[in-house]
Amino acid sequence: MIKTRTLATAAATALLALGGAATPASAAPAPNGPTIAGVQTITGSPDGAGAIGGSCPAPVGNGAPAAPYLCGTNVLRLDWTGGRFEYVLLGTDRRVWHTYQTTANGPWTSWDLFGDSSDVQNGVWVKDVYGAPSVVVTGSLGGRWCNSLNSSGTWTNWYHCPPSV
Repeated sequence: MIKTRTLATAAATALLALGGAATPASAAPAPNGPTIAGVQTITGSPDGAGAIGGSCPAPVGNGAPAAPYLCGTNVLRLDWTGGRFEYVLLGTDRRVWHTYQTTANGPWTSWDLFGDSSDVQNGVWVKDVYGAPSVVVTGSLGGRWCNSLNSSGTWTNWYHCPPSV
């Protein structure tokens, strides 16, 4: 189931306010290198605010596998250069999930965890953090957490977002 600079490594080893330890998102490679051509928020509001609860069918397209998501939160579609798509959503288990095409107009991966996240209260949305596209969520204690695309085209660990996010 988005970073070009190295960030605080302490966040990668500490227990997150998301409820779990950070794990490398290298198991979650960006589907077509480090360039995102566009981002579409399919549902929810740009900042992830709104009534939250219950299970809704994710409004995914392009042949992506169906999955439930937490009603009232965003479903993101990342449009990668080269014609591939990726969907990112907050599951009913309050963890962040994603699926992506392995080739342009090709098959999709199964829904996988987007790094180690749990007890996410609100999200997901995309912002530019330190010059890199980043998926942002709100943890159980209200803090904002980021997972960014690095220059090798893989996602980083979850880290505490800077105050400007």
